[in-house]
Amino acid sequence: MPRGTRGSQGSLRVIFRSYIGKNSSVWTEYQEHGTMAGKPVPRGFHEWERIPKVVFAPSTKAAQDHDDNILVERYLTEMKEKGKRTIDVFAAGYCMLYAHCLSCGIRVVDSKMEGNYACIADEAGTPNCCRMVLEKYFEHFMRYGGKLVFRDKEAVREWGNGVVTPFGVGIQLLNPTNPQHLMCLAFFRKKRVPQHLCAI
Repeated sequence: MPRGTRGSQGSLRVIFRSYIGKNSSVWTEYQEHGTMAGKPVPRGFHEWERIPKVVFAPSTKAAQDHDDNILVERYLTEMKEKGKRTIDVFAAGYCMLYAHCLSCGIRVVDSKMEGNYACIADEAGTPNCCRMVLEKYFEHFMRYGGKLVFRDKEAVREWGNGVVTPFGVGIQLLNPTNPQHLMCLAFFRKKRVPQHLCAI
């Protein structure tokens, strides 16, 4: 499948979920209505318990660079027939990704893709666009509870939120369009993400 440029397919995100947890953006909808993206999902699933059938839960990129969940009907209304084909093609790709990662001892909790059935825009199947957890951590959580330890960009993001910069705590406060903030480039060249956040 060809790969397009980032943003070339608009603001809609194709997201597939195999699990749901309290920090998931669809958790509240599931708890209150028994649905995800407006589609019925069997009730009774515990946190991070696997959902037998992969759930399509699209979103759109909001102004503050985060995703807003939307209904499946809205996605299909905007994408029309192309949307149905995109869901089928990307769902097959997600299932292949899930099976491959599971064989390597990694569970893909969910995955975000951008594009349509003919073209993937941006990336796919990376820790930057997937929620991933090692099988050993998943089994420990399901047996003993506690906090599920992910191995994706979220761990690095949480670390970055605590980094002290010349302008405050947290790299999310830095604005790349601010000339003063650009002075932090030298500061960050010396920074390294802790090895335990990257280690398998």
